[in-house]
Parts: sequence; structure tokens; C-alpha cells
Amino acid sequence: MASSLATTAATGDYERLNDPTINTDLAGLAQASTLSQQRSALVPIAAYVATNLPVIPTVYGAAFDEYNNTNFVGWPTPSNPYESGQPDNPTNEVVVLHLSPRS
Repeated sequence: MASSLATTAATGDYERLNDPTINTDLAGLAQASTLSQQRSALVPIAAYVATNLPVIPTVYGAAFDEYNNTNFVGWPTPSNPYESGQPDNPTNEVVVLHLSPRS
């Protein structure tokens, strides 16, 4: 994990989490041998994640997006999908160039 923390192209540790308490909790989960022990070990981990990690990637390179027309219009639509919405896509700035304030 130390090598991922030192780079900008980290894989796996997207949050770059380095917390001794959660590391101990994760080690406890890894040692749990029964379903009951695993459930118990997950309780503090779930609480930590809910409090400290609001963004948790569940897939790599997902091609989905959601837009809000409250203030701006011109977002990609199913009939005009000019941009994929995929994270870290070099064409994400294209979306900004298509937007205009809602009148």
C-alpha cells in the first residue's frame, strides 16, 4: 500500500486511507473465521466508512452519469450522448462547453 500512497495513479486505495485504527479493524476482519465474527468485525468498519469515506468507488471506469437541469442546461441526454460521463475522461471539459444557464 505504501507504493500506492506515493503515486498519483494509485489503484485499490482510492481514498489513500492511512488510519491505524481502521487498519487494525481490517486486520481483525481478515482474521475472522466465522460469519458471526465477520459480522462483528464489520460493525466498526461500516461506521468508519459511513462517517469518513463518503465516496466509495464500486467499479472501475463506470460509464454512467446523472445531471441536474436546475441551473444549467445542455447536459448529455440519451438522444444526444456527446460525452460518456466516465470519470477521469479527458473529454469531460466538453460537457462544460455545452452548458448554458437555465433561463
